[in-house]
Amino acid sequence: MQRALDIQYVLGNEHEASVVTSLGNLAAVSAQLGRLEQALEYDRRAVEVALEAYPGGHSTIGRAWYSLSDSLRQTGRYDEALSALDEALAIQRQAGMEAEIELIDLARARTLFAFGRYDQAASVAAAVRPALAQRWGEGSREALLPLEVELAARGTASPDIALEKLVAEASERLSALDEDQRGASIADLLRWRLAEIELNRGRPDRVGYWLDFQRGGAAEPTQSTLVLRWLAVQLRRQAQLGVADADLEARLTRAMERPGSNADARAYAWCAMAESARAGGDQAALEIAMQRLDEMLRDAPLSEESRQMVFTLRSADRA
Repeated sequence: MQRALDIQYVLGNEHEASVVTSLGNLAAVSAQLGRLEQALEYDRRAVEVALEAYPGGHSTIGRAWYSLSDSLRQTGRYDEALSALDEALAIQRQAGMEAEIELIDLARARTLFAFGRYDQAASVAAAVRPALAQRWGEGSREALLPLEVELAARGTASPDIALEKLVAEASERLSALDEDQRGASIADLLRWRLAEIELNRGRPDRVGYWLDFQRGGAAEPTQSTLVLRWLAVQLRRQAQLGVADADLEARLTRAMERPGSNADARAYAWCAMAESARAGGDQAALEIAMQRLDEMLRDAPLSEESRQMVFTLRSADRA
C-alpha cells in the first residue's frame, strides 16, 4: 500500500481521489499494528485530499471524516473525535446515506463510552441497535458491537434492571449465532464483557460460564486485544477466589509481549497482574504492575473505564 501511494506521489497525483483510498487503507493497517499516531497522520491527510478532490457534501468526504474520528478515538482525542463525527454526520445526512449515518451513531456511542459519558453512550447505542440489526443481521459485528457498548455503559455506571435485561438479551443473541459466527471476535468480546460484569458484581464463579457460553467448540481467541482480555479476566477471577495461578500469569505476560493490542487491553492486563500480586502477597510484583499502570496513565490513550480501574487499584493501595 505504501508503494502504491509513493507511485501516486511520483506521478504527481497526490491530490487525486484515488489517494484517499490508499491513505485510508494505510491508516487501517497502521492501527491494526498499533501504530496509532501514524494511522492518525494518514487519516488527517485523507480528509485533506478528499476535501480537495471531491465536491462539497460528497459522501467520500464524510467517510474520510468518519475514519479520522476512529483514529482520534483510539489516540484518546475524544473531543476531536466527536467533532469529526459531527462533520461526517452533516455530510452523510445531506447525501441521504442512511447506512453511513447508522455507523456514525455506532462510532459516537463508542467514543462517548471511552470519554466516560456512560449514560449518553448507552442511549445512543440503544437507539441505533435496531437499525443496524435490520441492515446487517442480528449476529453481525455491527449489531453486536452496540450491544456490547450498552452493556459496558450500564455495567460501569450502576447495575440495575436495565442491565439485567441487557444481559438476558446478550445471552439470547449469542445463543442464536450460527456456527461460523460463534467464534467471531465480536462474539468473544461480548462474552468477555458479560464475564467482566459478573466479576465486578462479585460472582467470580460465573466468569468461566460466560467465556464458554455458546462457543460450540470454537478455538480460543487469537486477536491480541482479546487474548489479553480473556486471560486477564480469568486471572482476576483467580485473585478474587484467593487462588495463585502462576501458569495464567506466565501466559498473560507472554501475551503482553505480542504486538497489536490496544492500550486499554494492556492496562486491563496489568490491572489483573496487580490484583493477582496483591492476592498472593507479592509486593514486588505489585509495585512493578502499578509502576506500569502509572506510566500508562501518563503516556497511553486510555479510556475513562481503564483510568477508573487503575484509580480504584490505587485507592485500595492507600487503604
